[in-house]
Amino acid sequence: MTSQDDATNPPATLTVYRGWKDPGKHVWSPFVVKLEARLRFGGSRTGPPGDRPRRRRGARFPTSSFPRVGMMQVVGWERWTQNYYTMRDHVLGALPYPLRVVVGLLAYRGTVATLHGQGTGRYAAEEIAAFRREIWEAVDALLTASRNKSLSQDRPKGKPFWVLGGEEPTEADATVFGFVVSALICTA
Repeated sequence: MTSQDDATNPPATLTVYRGWKDPGKHVWSPFVVKLEARLRFGGSRTGPPGDRPRRRRGARFPTSSFPRVGMMQVVGWERWTQNYYTMRDHVLGALPYPLRVVVGLLAYRGTVATLHGQGTGRYAAEEIAAFRREIWEAVDALLTASRNKSLSQDRPKGKPFWVLGGEEPTEADATVFGFVVSALICTA
């Protein structure tokens, strides 16, 4: 591709609306963090967290999958049932308080109904805590095994290792990164 081709075919852009006004910071949503990581892993030009990711023409997305083993449901249950007020006020913080209360109750009701329908909402809090512990232990074991594999391959110092142990990042890396970052920064 020549510089003339670049001038006639500018890079395609993708604007990600993150939901919060926290430029330069990761947001609470594991899915937004995952998307931003996925765009970066796929060759997108991005700035610091909070910058709008832009995908270059021809940049490919990693396509491997990572089993979510209930992580999404456990996170949703914990945030919307155990930390409802914190979650409501952060997620809906742009709304006036009376509207925030009404919309928050609708979101809560919908989330609880969905979790009940999926089965997660039928467990006791202690059982969900045990699931959460099992999930994080499984993620830790996966990352430890990947790191050990990377070290055994005499990987150059400073080069990252990837969740599935390959040479390139996959969807698994973006997924794990999204949930880890979200768990570390979310106060709900």
